[in-house]
Amino acid sequence: MLTGLEGEAAKIGSGIVFSGGKDVVKKAMEGVMDKAGHVESKLSEHFDIVGQEIIIKCPERIQEYSLALTPKESSFLHLNSVVNFDYGRVNKATVTQLRGYVPMSQAVVIKDSGFAIDFKQLRKGETYLVDVEYGIEYDNFTEALVTLESAEETPNEDNQQYWMLAQLKQLDALKGKYGRIDLRDLDFSVNVGIAQDIKTALPSQFRNGLELLNSAVKKSGRGETWNVARDFTSLQQEKYGPETLKLIRELVKVFEPETFKDYVRLGNNEFRYWGCRKGASIYDIPFVSWPRTMVVTSRTSLGFDKPTAKGTLIYEKKGFTKRISSIFDSKSQS
Repeated sequence: MLTGLEGEAAKIGSGIVFSGGKDVVKKAMEGVMDKAGHVESKLSEHFDIVGQEIIIKCPERIQEYSLALTPKESSFLHLNSVVNFDYGRVNKATVTQLRGYVPMSQAVVIKDSGFAIDFKQLRKGETYLVDVEYGIEYDNFTEALVTLESAEETPNEDNQQYWMLAQLKQLDALKGKYGRIDLRDLDFSVNVGIAQDIKTALPSQFRNGLELLNSAVKKSGRGETWNVARDFTSLQQEKYGPETLKLIRELVKVFEPETFKDYVRLGNNEFRYWGCRKGASIYDIPFVSWPRTMVVTSRTSLGFDKPTAKGTLIYEKKGFTKRISSIFDSKSQS
């Protein structure tokens, strides 16, 4: 029997679940469709449009509108020196002759209000690709279009798994005459809880000293950094002596992205690992940056052909706790 997000994934796979307010989705897409519509309308006066698509580059908040077109037989391109597309500032605009894939840089002029194409540079009988990039101004654009869900599965001795599910909302609201609409490199972040594993892996005397020091910092204020360092060394003197601060430096390195990534992996290829960062700190101690969670970000792409992506993030907690414990292995625990 399927439960939780696994069950939801099964529903989505059968085409049952597509949630999210249609009005919200349409509003988010309004600006994207509006610019594409203006460009398409003006080009269609002189060209037959043989293909078009809109790609949303999520991290950069960019929409890329691409059209493949050929001049109409009835069109007199030479009579129109320059045609303006004044529909807002563009990041870039290019025209490419598809035969030989030849860039037509001399045919495009970038303006403050948009761009222009010099039709005199184009010829009948050729097929051209027009690419235009606009910035997306709608706040929370991807949140309006996509539902992101994650949940912890029951842990085992070796690892903790997190279900991940991303789906486009209201597919019918996204459908239009612009062919494909794809969302590329959509960020999906999961808060991986590591606080309990840190507590388990640290020697009890070392951890107790940290907790006592943390209480002292909360009472005295974070500004007394050197007093805090002195008190910590004193608390740990009997067990670790002059090695205390060295141990802290080694522990802090474990939570750096380049190290922690060795303890997470993805269960399938619908998501790909992108990076990680520290979450909120466990302690208020200024020089002890140990997080309660690590925020692990993966990326996926969605579109009409692939409206959902599901997968599993696996946190190798056994290996992670062994890494922490190994820092203390060479020290006497007696």
